[in-house]
Amino acid sequence: MKGEPTTTSTVLEEESTRPVIIPWGSILALFYTVITLGLLLRFVFQLLSIYNIWVKSEKQVISGIPVHQLKKDITPFSFFSLIFIHAEKHSETELSQILLHEQSDADIS
Repeated sequence: MKGEPTTTSTVLEEESTRPVIIPWGSILALFYTVITLGLLLRFVFQLLSIYNIWVKSEKQVISGIPVHQLKKDITPFSFFSLIFIHAEKHSETELSQILLHEQSDADIS
């Protein structure tokens, strides 16, 4: 063995290509969370807008119906048992029809 040439063999390992694993569960959870937070922020912003309108309105009774008189020209609407209206913009006939409609929406007896 002495004097014999030594041979070194190199083993070339083939690079194995691994499939890319996409974490679909994490991506969907992130997507769901982002959309949920966006909708929640929108909901809170809308509630704050209604609160702001409520604070700036003046409570009155029109035709025996309690309403919140708006200072700005905003379309009449109801929110739960609250009716918001800009009465100066409407004639008596329109006002009567609007109050009847909003009263049914607000479920005020």
